[in-house]
Amino acid sequence: MKKIAFLSYDMNVGGAERMISVLVNQFVRAETTVDLVLVNRQGEFLKDVSPKARIISFDKPHLRAAIPALIRYFASEKPDVVISSLTHLNLAAVICRILSRSNAKLILIEHNTISQNNLALNLKERLITRAAHLLYPRADKIVVVSNGSAKDLIQTIKIDPNLIQPIYNPLDLQLIREHGNETPDHRWLTDKQMPVLLAIGRLMPAKNFPFLLSAFSEVVKQRACRLIILGEGAERINLEKQIADLGLEEMVDLPGIKTNPYAFLTHSDMLLCTSNYEGFNLTIAEALACGTPVVSVDCPHGPAEILENGRWGKLTPLGDQQAFTDAILTTLDTPISADGRLALQQRSEAFSADEIFRQYQELIHSLKK
Repeated sequence: MKKIAFLSYDMNVGGAERMISVLVNQFVRAETTVDLVLVNRQGEFLKDVSPKARIISFDKPHLRAAIPALIRYFASEKPDVVISSLTHLNLAAVICRILSRSNAKLILIEHNTISQNNLALNLKERLITRAAHLLYPRADKIVVVSNGSAKDLIQTIKIDPNLIQPIYNPLDLQLIREHGNETPDHRWLTDKQMPVLLAIGRLMPAKNFPFLLSAFSEVVKQRACRLIILGEGAERINLEKQIADLGLEEMVDLPGIKTNPYAFLTHSDMLLCTSNYEGFNLTIAEALACGTPVVSVDCPHGPAEILENGRWGKLTPLGDQQAFTDAILTTLDTPISADGRLALQQRSEAFSADEIFRQYQELIHSLKK
């Protein structure tokens, strides 16, 4: 393989962008020529990308404006393999490969449960889902980041199952453990006076943080503890109002995005997930790598697969606040042992960057036959 290109809108904090930075570095280590092609050169994860990767930015404010430049990239740079992430960019990649008459193999990565993330949202997203039905079959392979989301994609856009390849998101375990040992940037963790619970994700409706806050308000009636929610987004004002209405100002903090979430994961007492849906949920896998207990709702589709239906963390029915509250209380009452932490870390090996990179290598090799 002479050249592989990864397409992303930018490298802002997100599961797809984290996956790209890890895979780019894996291919660079394997002495592959790698281009990281961006609509806009910005984002915290840029610093994690190997300097041996060539970063090409179109410096456009939105994807539509970058289409001509992406067509030229396909035609002039002649990558052997192009890997694109997220639905909107995936559709653009298919169109640009056709218009450029490129011979590059095209792999699309779908990170979400598309029936929930696209089809259920609005007319624009439903049209995008329809476009995926027409254009996704023009790709050489479609990677989906969990088995459940793969089934959802097949059913939602009526696509040939033979085009689909489930591959989990990768973890850079060495980086996670090194950064996990650093001192977290939060007084509740550096001077811990009571258990600290953690949630990580964009402050958006899909993460269902109102459900988390309601459950936490019941937890603190029975146990002294605190909650940190890392992330930023449009729901901040609504969440701050809910925190005030519940009288949780001294027990819940929204410190925004942190450059080292692994220190937070390592030093917190558990990770909480209340998403309405997920494609994978990289943060749950990262929590296992840090040896941190997980309590998650059993949303479609990633958490149950990562936790092997509750073997490696507690799963509660979607929407069942009492069950979620009880699971938090039970976890607080049974602190994890050193052996328990080690077992969680061993589970995370299934998502190691080396293992996931091997699967991508096999996939790419199969496309060249």
